[in-house]
Order: sequence, then C-alpha cells, then structure tokens
Amino acid sequence: MNLIDLIITKMFRGAGVDVDDCIAVFETGQVDAEELFERYSKTARYDPNPDKMMQNFIFFVDELASRKLVIDEFVEKVKSDR
Repeated sequence: MNLIDLIITKMFRGAGVDVDDCIAVFETGQVDAEELFERYSKTARYDPNPDKMMQNFIFFVDELASRKLVIDEFVEKVKSDR
C-alpha cells in the first residue's frame, strides 16, 4: 500500500481523525495532488455512493487549501470535475 492508497482508504471512511491523518500524510510532500485526484475519482466510481465519496474528497481538498497545501486552481478543478 502506498500513500495515495492510504489517503483513499481513509477518506472513503471519512471520519474527522481520518481527515487529520490524511492531511498529515499530504504534508510530507510525498503525494502528488493531481495523481491523488485521478486515482481517488476513479476509485469513487466503484463505490455504491460515488457522490458521497467525492464530497469527502472535496472536504479534504478544502482543508488542504485552507492550509495552503494546494492551489486554488486545483480546488476548482476538483469541484468542477466531480
């Protein structure tokens, strides 16, 4: 399991502590935001409730943006591509 898989797994569960853990993983600088988004959105399509899974990811991305870990253009891309 790699860091992207870890984030996907925890964000699918979506508990508050999971979001915090995922932010900590992202802060290491070892996760590419674009690759994460691509893999997350593909994986979400297989869930019985893909919209809920994408809402979890949008919440995560908003949290990353509030910490200046991703740029605004990335946030807009995530929100428009769902």
